[in-house]
Amino acid sequence: PPVEQETSAMNIGFDVDGVLTDLEGFQKRTGAQYFQRPPVCPDAYDVEAIFRCTHSEREAYWRKYIWRYCISEPLRADAADVSRALRQQGHTVTIVTARVHTSESGFTGWLFRRMLTRWLKRNGFCYDRIVYSPEKDAAEAKRRLCADCGVDLLVDDSAENLRSVKGTANILCFTAAWNRDAHWLDAYRVSSFRQIGELLLK
Repeated sequence: PPVEQETSAMNIGFDVDGVLTDLEGFQKRTGAQYFQRPPVCPDAYDVEAIFRCTHSEREAYWRKYIWRYCISEPLRADAADVSRALRQQGHTVTIVTARVHTSESGFTGWLFRRMLTRWLKRNGFCYDRIVYSPEKDAAEAKRRLCADCGVDLLVDDSAENLRSVKGTANILCFTAAWNRDAHWLDAYRVSSFRQIGELLLK
């Protein structure tokens, strides 16, 4: 991927769902159990489209599985080691996430932010700052957050987010089923944190 190696330290942004976690694998695994059928549209992003269920069925699925996902889904392999090494080499690590409810005020927002920060700590992912984007219009919101936080490079799995951010920061696309058809991202693709480490660490 054409990431410009900077002589000075970078501020590197990471998305959570689909980058730090294997959201694709989680939805397909648990969705097959819940709906009792294999994925119908395996390249879709959301369980509603993946299994062609109704919106109410989607909501019922997430009511059952959201806590398991937020609390127990593992961090991707090598992510903790790469985050630690990046900070040891002087880079800043910023989490830029639109995880459900985390940008909300009130108890629900607090709870989902708390679950996320505790999950990051428990899994050993090292970071300097975390910023929360609303789910609605997340692409533009993430662009503004990256600009405001001085993010030099964003790692995300959403083609829409990456297109929005590209004029503000360098990008890396974490490959997932839902972005494989976005061929303009082919030059920016990574598929593991080991690969990210090879690109960014000295």
